[in-house]
Amino acid sequence: MDKLKTFISYAHEDKEFADELSAFLDKSDVTVFIDHQFKVNDPIPETIRENVHKSDFCIWILTKNSLKSKWCPYEVGAFWGSEKPVIIYNPSKKPLLSGPLFDRVHAEGKEDLLGAIKEIRNKLNPSNRSFGSLSVQQARKIFREEIGELDIKIESFQSTFEKVKNLVEEQNVYLEGHVKILGKITEILKNRPEKIRSAFDVPSFGSLSAEAEYIKCRTAFSNFCETAPTWDMQIMLLPADIGAKITKLEYPLLEKREKAWHQDLEALKRFDRYRRIAEERNSNFEICWLGVERDKKGVSLGVHSMPLNLWVFDGKEAVFSTVIDNYRPILQKEKSQAIAAVADEKTILLPELPKENVKPRLKEIGFYTSDRDMVRFLEEIFNKYKENIDENMTLANQITASEIEWNRIKRSRLRVKTNNRNDK
Repeated sequence: MDKLKTFISYAHEDKEFADELSAFLDKSDVTVFIDHQFKVNDPIPETIRENVHKSDFCIWILTKNSLKSKWCPYEVGAFWGSEKPVIIYNPSKKPLLSGPLFDRVHAEGKEDLLGAIKEIRNKLNPSNRSFGSLSVQQARKIFREEIGELDIKIESFQSTFEKVKNLVEEQNVYLEGHVKILGKITEILKNRPEKIRSAFDVPSFGSLSAEAEYIKCRTAFSNFCETAPTWDMQIMLLPADIGAKITKLEYPLLEKREKAWHQDLEALKRFDRYRRIAEERNSNFEICWLGVERDKKGVSLGVHSMPLNLWVFDGKEAVFSTVIDNYRPILQKEKSQAIAAVADEKTILLPELPKENVKPRLKEIGFYTSDRDMVRFLEEIFNKYKENIDENMTLANQITASEIEWNRIKRSRLRVKTNNRNDK
């Protein structure tokens, strides 16, 4: 870096000593400003202010004379007020000073003085400071001194630019389908977040549409709960009877519906295990269910869905998703079958449709974000969900309800198989 610049503050009675020190510093690669360099007609206060501005630090020669000086307190105070270093040089080694400057850097000999100057040089050297605190000029110095001449071709920095570009893009990532959504959740879990807030429609979210990735995510959750020292997790779901209606719409075939319910039931039992682990490890696990509109008999009105599935980690990053309809036209026969599946709770099996007509009409799309405002927005949605929970629902009664539904579907499948054999 450039030569350090210092201003020597001293009493005129000590001029000979100050000149000797000035010559010593000049040989030590330090530029010295001293009052006898002032021009005769220069206004002293303005000249001192200018020297304070130009200097990196001040050396105050502490003597009985300088303590009585009219100008020394003004000069030293100007450096102190501008938060620039002040070295108190006390060659007599006598305790002459107390008060607000007592905690400044003290030097009692030339070796001490050079050591103090070296510390100041290190602190002021731009290459030793964090990049975020540098001015444009200081950053330019780093490139000149540390990297080399400015004629380095821009291509040599291409890989760095790519890394920065990728880092910025990773702050917000579009996630198409359950595979990408579950994959991102699995990735975050491996970083051991301490606080998780999640809300999703069915316990085994994505288990059939992205089975392999679901297994990875399920395993990551279990590993997290079983090995992390402490954690704080809250899960919100839709009630089991709503899940039954959603499953009927998504999976007209009993075989898939049975598999979906088995996965839901296993997920609920897994959550119950997380609850027990939390109790043992002084961690927190809460699970609750979103309240829905019901008639006087307690039957839900219509098919509800979770407006937004979301997972928020440590209040710093989040994944969220929702289902959209791709508006594929459906046959009248297929439409009437879907309506019957919802309206008639006793429907046993919908006739199998030709393969060209069983393409999924729904598509899950999601997003990952670490944007602070977006994450806070999703946390507020989760808190709004919590204002509408059904206090009467517990993990135990939801496991029971899921077992009943799963057994009902199994019995239905068995009857259908029996009927098909009899028809033959």
